[in-house]
Amino acid sequence: DTIIICTGETVEFRNSSWSNNNSPLTYQWNFGDATSSSLKNVSHQYLGADTFTVEMIATNTCGGDDTAYVWVIVSNTALPDFDPGAFPSSEMPLCPGEMVVFVDGKENPPEETGYSYDIWFGDGDSSMNITSYAYPDCNCMGVHFYQDTGSFIYTFKVTNTCGISDSVIDTVFVSNPLPDFM
Repeated sequence: DTIIICTGETVEFRNSSWSNNNSPLTYQWNFGDATSSSLKNVSHQYLGADTFTVEMIATNTCGGDDTAYVWVIVSNTALPDFDPGAFPSSEMPLCPGEMVVFVDGKENPPEETGYSYDIWFGDGDSSMNITSYAYPDCNCMGVHFYQDTGSFIYTFKVTNTCGISDSVIDTVFVSNPLPDFM
């Protein structure tokens, strides 16, 4: 696997190793920049642009070990790692006053990545410079209630620590659907 990040961005390393005899494991992370950790799951921040080989060694109590590798490319021109979404999706029409939730499907919160988000909702309202979850219970960057019927083209933008942005443009449909009687 390869991870591409900006200089100064934090990477979350998740360890899913296990022992088939339920003996405790010890861990050794080598981040490729002369730093290491013995935690099971760990965060690491790279301060210089380069390519780093990250090594994780899990060792059981019998001395058996296994090693996994990941490569981290740190670049000042890296795009944000962004998986935007709005729920309900554009395929599902809403009624006026229903809530739309805007999320970045990536697991790391903005406080860890240093990302900043801007959302233009398409109805004249916006939420700018979001640097933490608006509602931590749903890991969402923002919520919006569309009061009028119509098609609303929204823009959901993220900017990483290098100042590079990526965005998605989509549509929210708000209507007064008629009940379906048979």
